[in-house]
Amino acid sequence: MDTDEKDIGDLIQDLKYGDRHTRAYAAKVIGERKDVRAIEHLIEALEDEDDFVRFMVALAINKMKDNKAVKPVVKELVEGLVENLQYRDWQLKRGVARVLGDIGDTSAVESLIQNLKDKSFRSRWDAAVALGKTGDVRAVEPLIQTLDDENIYVRSWAAVALGKIKDKKAVVSLIKVLADKDKTVRKDAATALGKIGDARAIEPLIQALKDENERVRKNAARALSMIKGNEAVEPLIKALDDKDEDVRREAAAEALSKIKDEKAVEPLIKALKDTADKVRREAAKALGETEDTRAVEPLIQALKDENERVRSNVATALGKIKDKEAVEPLIQTLDDENIYVRSWAAWALGKIGDVRAVAPLIQALKDEAKNVRENAATALGGIKDSGVVEPLIQALKDEEEAVRMRASISLGNTGDARAVEPLILILKDSKWIVREGAVCALGEIGDVRAVEPLIQALEDEAGGVRAFAKQALEKIRGK
Repeated sequence: MDTDEKDIGDLIQDLKYGDRHTRAYAAKVIGERKDVRAIEHLIEALEDEDDFVRFMVALAINKMKDNKAVKPVVKELVEGLVENLQYRDWQLKRGVARVLGDIGDTSAVESLIQNLKDKSFRSRWDAAVALGKTGDVRAVEPLIQTLDDENIYVRSWAAVALGKIKDKKAVVSLIKVLADKDKTVRKDAATALGKIGDARAIEPLIQALKDENERVRKNAARALSMIKGNEAVEPLIKALDDKDEDVRREAAAEALSKIKDEKAVEPLIKALKDTADKVRREAAKALGETEDTRAVEPLIQALKDENERVRSNVATALGKIKDKEAVEPLIQTLDDENIYVRSWAAWALGKIGDVRAVAPLIQALKDEAKNVRENAATALGGIKDSGVVEPLIQALKDEEEAVRMRASISLGNTGDARAVEPLILILKDSKWIVREGAVCALGEIGDVRAVEPLIQALEDEAGGVRAFAKQALEKIRGK
């Protein structure tokens, strides 16, 4: 019988008594099936006489690690894996270190620290990766020492691990690594400093914005966005002129948008005309985060950008700024050829909440794209106008459940009693998400006609519907 077709009992027998190849392949198949009935036997197989079999067993266990049935034997599992770190075979050590890191049990930390000194750079590499995943501060000093390892991959992953642990004792050493001769190590050191978030790294990271390698410069910009020091604003503004478009994008999006300094607004407006689509796209996103009205007119002009993703971000940004000057241009954008641009234009009009958008949004409820209809339904619920009620009631019959759900929520937001009977009717909708939206909406409107239907909804098969029906009844009875 082919191994792939065998039942779990036969596979366990192969794991115990087969030849080297059969035992290894049985472990592989058990891991792929994630059959926890074999976990005890896999733990026993960690003591197999063959290195390759033990390696395959470690990988199999790794595939099952998230299963609840494995949790009770984690201690025994870790002990078995740690023992395998003592073997000479580097491939086995790599597999074991990988599993120990994914399990995240801190009892393995000391053994993994020892493996940072292994003769095989691959073993040292995986030990560093695993220690980062444990997040244990005992690993900080050994990992700092590993930043001087002769192998660039080991140094790089030591930096990554220190970034994951986020202990500030590593800051000074990581700053020094920004001058490492290898670009990958410098790049990962910059990222680690950003994750740790210590202000001491700001000036060194500003200097790293001038690094000869574009990936280092990009990661330095991203790291500065994590630390959010205002002294980084001017250097990041200069980075908007970097010759590499990825650096310009990171400076625009990840950094300046998060720091939110008003000095960045004009340079970001300039970036709306960058030659690279991704830079214009992220500049628009960043301007939305600033919510600065100086960006409104340039963003309106950018609604005509040749790239649809840029136009989508521009529409979103105008929705976040909420300036009424954008209403008419956004209404025109509801006719854009791209469904996502139309969708975000509808969303933006809802955020601005101007009654001029009511008629165009009602028309958008008939758009061929469900994304547009969804956002149009949501947007109409955010505009205070009695004219939105009947079109939203009609949208309760839309073929898409998400549209029906959003229409019901919006009707609840209107508080209009005309919606009560139609909402009661869709309490029988076949989709739980629609029924859930209906019970929430009836609670918001607060009409006593909904009491009996809501009592019946307390028996709905969907837990969310029952929970929200209870809340809706409490709201109505409290009025």
